[in-house]
Amino acid sequence: MTRGHSAAFFTLEFTAADVEALFLVLGRSQKDFNARWLLDMSEDMSASYISSRLAADPPRTLIVVDYLQLLDQRRDKPSLDQQVRELKAHAREHQSIIVCLTQIAREYKPSSKALPSLDDVRMPNPIDLSIFDKTCFMHGGKMQLLPASTSAA
Repeated sequence: MTRGHSAAFFTLEFTAADVEALFLVLGRSQKDFNARWLLDMSEDMSASYISSRLAADPPRTLIVVDYLQLLDQRRDKPSLDQQVRELKAHAREHQSIIVCLTQIAREYKPSSKALPSLDDVRMPNPIDLSIFDKTCFMHGGKMQLLPASTSAA
C-alpha cells in the first residue's frame, strides 16, 4: 500500500481495533491508506461476497482471507472447493493476489517436522489444495515458501 497498491482484509477473527494495533506496530494507521485499504468483517463472507466487494478494485490488489475454513462455515454457500476456485478466477481476472490463512490440524506435531505442510491443513470438507499456486508455512520463527505442487513433500 505504501507503493500505491490496494489491499483488503476479510476476517471474522480480528476486530477493527486488533487490525489497527497491527498497523501501529508498523508505525502506520489504517487511516493512512483510506482509499487503498478495505477491512471487512461481514458475517456474509464467501467467495462471491469477496468478489463482489472487490469487483472495481485495481489490478494487483492484495486480498487476505482470514481464514480459509471460514468460507466453509455456512451451509447455504457453495462448497469450499468451489469457493476457492471462484476466488482463483477472481484473482486471474482482476490480476489480484489472494492469500488465504488457514488452520492447521491438531495432529500436526512440531517434534516430527519443523514446519507444517499441505498434509497438515485442517480440512473439515474436501478441497483440492493443489489449486493454490504457492504455499507458505510458518512455525517457531521458521518459514517456507514453495510452489503448491512441492509443498506437501
